[in-house]
Amino acid sequence: MKRSRRPLYPWLLLMLALGRPASAQQVLFVKQGDRFEPVVSMEAAAPVVVVDGKLGPAALTGGQFTYATGPAKTFAPYFITVRNLAIAAQDHITDPNGRPEDRELSFHAEFESAVAVDGVYLALEVKGSTTSVNDLYAYEVGRLRPGATTPVQFLMRFDADWADCKATLHLFAGGLEVLHSEMPPAQVARNLDQMVQVKLKGVTNAPPKPFMCPPPAYPAAALGSDAAGSATIAFEIGITGAVLDPVVKQASQPEFGQAALAAVRQWRFLPRMKNGQPVATRVELPLNFKPPVPEARH
Repeated sequence: MKRSRRPLYPWLLLMLALGRPASAQQVLFVKQGDRFEPVVSMEAAAPVVVVDGKLGPAALTGGQFTYATGPAKTFAPYFITVRNLAIAAQDHITDPNGRPEDRELSFHAEFESAVAVDGVYLALEVKGSTTSVNDLYAYEVGRLRPGATTPVQFLMRFDADWADCKATLHLFAGGLEVLHSEMPPAQVARNLDQMVQVKLKGVTNAPPKPFMCPPPAYPAAALGSDAAGSATIAFEIGITGAVLDPVVKQASQPEFGQAALAAVRQWRFLPRMKNGQPVATRVELPLNFKPPVPEARH
């Protein structure tokens, strides 16, 4: 007897992703009628698109949302840390020969950002190594508060052999893809180089400017002390805007120096420009820390 297979959730999305290089910036699209529209956010379990010049929920196509990805011009100027990422397949029902008939894919991760980022959502791209599996799933992450951890966990219908598949995580905010820690470091550096080059087009002379410099997190070792702190970091801003050779010059407490150093290592600047060429610059930068304000309880 043939079983009816209803999706576990009405927002489960399944679609062939458009072919493109793995390191290219992406936009998430949802099918609307005979065309695909860019997703700008997720509310609850539904993608949000622009309808008649206004934001509104996307319409279902054939009882589900159908997603695809396509190339974008740039990444959003944020970096999100992904912790405890776990993706696993679960078999629930087997046929008389012991083969799985009903599979789910479980997803768990925790997301952190040094700055507030609104409207974050993810797309999980699953591709088969030797099969034609090429699936795309989407889910809302929500608002990331500075220094806070936002957990996300869900199940999705999945009928392929997980051992043959590879999953790639994409994060988005405001319709643009966001750089994150699950990306290969070389890819992150390469994309930042490209973003800086775009910003420098047409610039002849200019001092160095912060480009992606999230504030350092208040050190965990100082939590509960209500102590303010400071640190001064010396480093070189290279010709790509990357931070080179950072060192702690002064710190009110060692933990503040280490927290400042960890943050600065992830920073990216627009380098100093002289006669249309980037120039390396040595700087010393003071950073101040304030204890986090406890969240109000309702």
